[in-house]
Amino acid sequence: MKNFLPAILALVSLSAQADILELTLPDNGKLSVDVPAMIKTSEKTDANGYQYHASSFPNPNIRYSLSVFIEKEKCQNASTHQEVGDCFIAKMASNAQYALEIKGRMCFPSYCMIAASYKERATGKLLPHLHGHLLFAYRGGWADVHFSVLTPLEKDAALLSTFSKSLQYKE
Repeated sequence: MKNFLPAILALVSLSAQADILELTLPDNGKLSVDVPAMIKTSEKTDANGYQYHASSFPNPNIRYSLSVFIEKEKCQNASTHQEVGDCFIAKMASNAQYALEIKGRMCFPSYCMIAASYKERATGKLLPHLHGHLLFAYRGGWADVHFSVLTPLEKDAALLSTFSKSLQYKE
């Protein structure tokens, strides 16, 4: 599993009843990403930025969730996608509850992707989730578009690949 991200990105996208999710961000920004059909559970804009959450739960046969965070403040003065990725890793390193276990990291012209798992710090137990974080500098701040799969199956790697390749945004 050490070469997890390259294997994911090399996979041919499989049909998984995915939908193009389109979000209108504050100040007429736009974001779209290809994810399985989910139900929006919350969305808010405030002085700190924007948050969106969606999930396929409570359907026990579908195990997906998506969150989008747009933070107005710079992440430790990060102004490039690479710096935002570095800042995200540093923030997760200071998380008291979970330890980030990076499976792969790749940066592209529009974003950096981090494929990861999380361990409970107290027990060292690996959580049965697959996570993909698409991170990018956005309007002087930063963004994290996070897709996760509970108890991933082999076919779910193609979903993460489709997700990562489909991100588009307009400031």
